[in-house]
Amino acid sequence: MKRYPILLAHALGIVLLSALILAGAGRIAPRLIATINASAQGLLYRLRGVQPGDARVVLAAIDDESISRIGGFPWRRSVAARLIEHLTQLGARTIAFDVLYLDPSAHPEDDQALAEAIQRSGRVILGEVVSPGKGGATPQRQEPLPLLARGAAGLGDVSVTGEVQVDGAIRSYATKIASAGLPDAFPLAVVAVAHFLGQDPQRLAARLPARLRLNYRGPWDARSFRAIPVCHILDDQLTPDETAALREALVFVGSVSSQAFDLHPSPFGGQMPGPLAQLTLADNILDQRWLASLRPSSDLLLCAVPLALFLVFCASLSSASYLAGLAGAALACLLAAWLSFSGGIWLRPAVLLTSFLVSFLWTLFARKSLNRGG
Repeated sequence: MKRYPILLAHALGIVLLSALILAGAGRIAPRLIATINASAQGLLYRLRGVQPGDARVVLAAIDDESISRIGGFPWRRSVAARLIEHLTQLGARTIAFDVLYLDPSAHPEDDQALAEAIQRSGRVILGEVVSPGKGGATPQRQEPLPLLARGAAGLGDVSVTGEVQVDGAIRSYATKIASAGLPDAFPLAVVAVAHFLGQDPQRLAARLPARLRLNYRGPWDARSFRAIPVCHILDDQLTPDETAALREALVFVGSVSSQAFDLHPSPFGGQMPGPLAQLTLADNILDQRWLASLRPSSDLLLCAVPLALFLVFCASLSSASYLAGLAGAALACLLAAWLSFSGGIWLRPAVLLTSFLVSFLWTLFARKSLNRGG
């Protein structure tokens, strides 16, 4: 019986050492931790596979075909005015522009036409750029041209500068942007979903995590979300299925053209256009299927404690039993990561990996002591 306190003491040592290593790495090498988590997440996405996005979320795509037919981007604002009129007539419930109209154009009559279209529609969300002023910088808010903003149903932030992670990917979003001296702002997708649901963005954001971890449905070329070329909408070339998809839809207008859009690394691998992050954020909010996560300390307890107890026990047995236990623990770690991710729970791979390695190395060097019972 006296053997069990010894095993527990070794397990406690493993947990404490894992905690110290993770805390130190978080301060000394945060980029390394972020890189491990990002690389593992890409693998988990590919293992999980592609899932369908919410059918209510549709992209009016500024694509290569549309640019070749309408002309080089940015287009004259009369094109956006016509697009709003068509989408409104087709029954779109919300029209969110992942496009900026901050300054007057060279064609004042086009600005006026766009302003009138926005006013008549009553369902247009325009993009703005919010800089919260981190690191001592002055907070700034660049709103659309007042002529256009007056008739908009809401304004949403389209900048992703603060959301880009170590590898350039967008894996999470702050659901509210608070800046000293400025009113609270919200991402474009949060404002769009609030309008779509008939809610106030402030109240919607209050029910969401302060930072929502995106749960991507698939890479861009998997077409998890329906994308309809803008030129098809303007030229009345929609199929019956596309017409039905736009009715009562939350429509984002954004560029996926190779000639005019921002590229970001996709968590699935490869590249993706910026609007996919907004589509994913809207999908996750509508269906409440973002990646849930625990506190790092909770992750550590869930990972390190079972691993430490199991491997310490195995280490006190024969070499064959220890090796079998080690292989089983490694398989269990992989299975736990995959099952939790598939279920929408983000179990930090860096914590899981550290817990396994510390448990393995500790028990490897302590096997003689454990076999002697102390």
